[in-house]
Amino acid sequence: MQTTWFSLDRKWRFTHSLQSVLPKFLTHETVYAFSKGNGAQGAAMLNFDDSAWEEVTLPHDSQHELPFDLTGIPSHGYLPSGACWYRRTFLLDPSDAEAEIQLIFDGISGISDIYFNGTKLLHNESCYNSFALSLSDVANFGVTPNLITVRVDKTTWEGWWYEGCGINRHVWLVKRPRLHIVKDGLWIKPVKVSEDKWRVDCEFTLSNTSANALCGTLHASSFDPKGTEHLAITLPVSLASYEQRAYCASFETSKPDLWTLDSPALYKLHAQVISEQGTDEATVRYGYRTIRVDGETGFYLNDIPVKLLGTCNHLDHAGVGSAVPKDLWRYRLSMLKEMGSNAFRCSHNPPPPELLELCDEMGILVMDENRSYSTAPDALQLLASMLRRDRNHPCIVMYSLFNEEPMQGTAKGRRLALHQMAELKKLDDSRPILGAFNGGFFEEIGAGICLDITGINYYVDSYDDFHQKYPHQPMLSTESASAFATRGQIESNTQAQVFGNYDEDCAAWGQTARDANISVLSRPFVMGLFIWTGFDYRGEPTPYEWPSVSSHFGIMDTCGYPKDVYYLYQAFWRKEPCLHILPHWNHPKGKRVRVMAYSNCEEVELFLNSRSLGKQLNDLANPPSWHVPFEKGTLSANGYTGGYCTVTDKRETAGTAVKLCLQSLMPTLYSDPDSVIAVTVFAADERGLECPTAKNRINITIDGGDLLGVGNGDPNSHDPDISSSCNLFHGRCQLLVRAKHGAKEVIVRVTSHTLQSSELTMRVTDRPFPPALMPTTMRTIDGWRASHHALSQRPDPTITLSTNDMNSMEPITFEGIPQRILEDKDGMYCLYQTKANVGDSSAKHYLIISRARGFVEVFGNNILLGSKHCFIDDRVEIEIPSSYVGVCHFSIIVQNHTVDKRAGILDPITIVSAP
Repeated sequence: MQTTWFSLDRKWRFTHSLQSVLPKFLTHETVYAFSKGNGAQGAAMLNFDDSAWEEVTLPHDSQHELPFDLTGIPSHGYLPSGACWYRRTFLLDPSDAEAEIQLIFDGISGISDIYFNGTKLLHNESCYNSFALSLSDVANFGVTPNLITVRVDKTTWEGWWYEGCGINRHVWLVKRPRLHIVKDGLWIKPVKVSEDKWRVDCEFTLSNTSANALCGTLHASSFDPKGTEHLAITLPVSLASYEQRAYCASFETSKPDLWTLDSPALYKLHAQVISEQGTDEATVRYGYRTIRVDGETGFYLNDIPVKLLGTCNHLDHAGVGSAVPKDLWRYRLSMLKEMGSNAFRCSHNPPPPELLELCDEMGILVMDENRSYSTAPDALQLLASMLRRDRNHPCIVMYSLFNEEPMQGTAKGRRLALHQMAELKKLDDSRPILGAFNGGFFEEIGAGICLDITGINYYVDSYDDFHQKYPHQPMLSTESASAFATRGQIESNTQAQVFGNYDEDCAAWGQTARDANISVLSRPFVMGLFIWTGFDYRGEPTPYEWPSVSSHFGIMDTCGYPKDVYYLYQAFWRKEPCLHILPHWNHPKGKRVRVMAYSNCEEVELFLNSRSLGKQLNDLANPPSWHVPFEKGTLSANGYTGGYCTVTDKRETAGTAVKLCLQSLMPTLYSDPDSVIAVTVFAADERGLECPTAKNRINITIDGGDLLGVGNGDPNSHDPDISSSCNLFHGRCQLLVRAKHGAKEVIVRVTSHTLQSSELTMRVTDRPFPPALMPTTMRTIDGWRASHHALSQRPDPTITLSTNDMNSMEPITFEGIPQRILEDKDGMYCLYQTKANVGDSSAKHYLIISRARGFVEVFGNNILLGSKHCFIDDRVEIEIPSSYVGVCHFSIIVQNHTVDKRAGILDPITIVSAP
């Protein structure tokens, strides 16, 4: 066999309703059954009826779908929390019984319990870790369905920000040979040994999950960015039964293409383990680059000084909560890069894997951050999990152990940091390690200077003093600014809880965007800064509370639409000439409007309807501004450097809004769950100019796709994310649309009571993506007990065992062969009994025995429902009366009247529902 990946993202069943894996009634029988290895009850049972649950596609965040609640937690956006449940079935081929079957979760937001076929496989307490579970020992093969049940509990939290609740990252099923590479089992470490030569150290962690010793050959090849193989190694491997072992190898190369910010060259290492069982495969991308930090001169990438121009970011987006598809991350990261940002801080947790993949591709430097500042076994395991998953990414240039921990400046905090750092460097000693301090960094007994880098949150007035005291200690502004702005808003309004865009408002502990940049860019010993934050996010509506439900910190709003301050960062961070004038140019006649220019040019000249209003020297600390009486027309500006006009910008007065317009922010819509299109809806005048003050309510219909959610960036909006209508906020809103499974095109239509409607058609395109493993509609009836010997007399089907009798009948499963007790027992009987949840009466239900032999009689609640002579393997299908709802008692009698004197039930018994 060969390793095959499947997507399990589609067609999960989901509910917010209260469920339990405990028995509904506590008798000796139910307590006894629950105590067994696969004894979880309720939603973890194969025969549980989930027909009333809704169907969802992953990634999925259930919390943002709930209404805002004044009694909720402001930090979490006033959204209620609780528990939710997911169920998913699938079938495995009989041949898969010889394979290693793995279930991989990229992440679950909440404390989660994962059950498989009634067996509890994992209790996980982090929202941010990825993990793999082996299903091989308890999987069903053939016609018996397999069931994954996940309970997610968000009554507690890991973060003081909005985290969401649910399976908000991908889920995969992998079939591979028993001798295989473990998840995250490839570690590629390029080391520069001279000007032209590199040594590449490789570690391959293999596992044998069979009961026998296995041997084979490990072959690994490295491919350059053009796909040409340039290096290869081969090793013999041998593992004892159930052994895991690491194999190491090194090779050398000369003058590889370097991973840089502008040209991020990515290599691939493809590894195969070839054995008698088949071929296991794994591929990782890596890059050749060096990183170095210096206490005097900052950060170096490939020995070239680089100022880190970064943003801190949480993981949610308007309309979808924390379940952000990969293509939406691509859009968000491209907006940051267009702004001039070159770095991304994962605040304050490991990010989704696809975010790191995109940063690798786009040349964005990443600070990967640990969530738990602890050396408890669980915390160290989570730290190790982050390292193993992420360490091959060339984009990651540093690890952060913590953010603003109360113990940071104490001896206890130092011991924790040293212990975590030691554990981390066992797995990766190639990157510097830091902590993000909001105090205590001067204390010699604390963690401040025992780390490779001292990260300082805010406290800009401490930079010089810290550098003077510790001149050789590298320093980084890990969190800065916390400035406020509301997209489209001109002046701040405390009563309305909104902020202007003139870069004048910030948190009591923070700085304006100008002050934050100047304090770092003017000091070569501060290697860079990470602005709080790149995007608005749910929760933390500082400095306000209700009705504000999202933050005001972002350079962009929750939809990823730039606020005016976005262009101020461009002026600080980009080398190319840039110029942006604010605000828009729709105001009451004669009103004096403060006009400001954000630019990196030497001078800026402002014009109104081609009349010069004056030229000013540009100072980023105090941007040029004019007070201009409003008149309709065109407000424009020229930026001059060296006496030449190098860039222009303009604002035009929009007329009355007459129509809606649609614009996709993604060029292509794909058929896989990674894909989404973010569609901007805006009101325009008859010339097509966007109307910046429009606030119309729009209605949305979608053909061929699903509307995942809507948003408009209003931090005070209480409209639901999941809705077919939305208000424009300062002229625009955003729709997030995914293609339905199998759709060839998606049509988006928007209407409004007073505006001309608009329509957008997107063709759906395929791209490489693991195939979907679809669920089955069958519900297996389990929990059967059978006669432990053949009966000479026809048994009484109405017999009921005492609830404390676990031994008069034996537990049985049906696995493709007749029951041994009836073999050569012509005319003798076997009795089978169980209880099963039939479901409600809204659908027809059928009891199906796919294969049986003998004379079969089926009883429900002591009534004969049907019978059939099966002289050879035959199918038995019995309609269950509509009066049978909920839990029913089933008995089956099989008499050995067959051709070969072998009788019984061969395949699992299922319930199939029909409308």
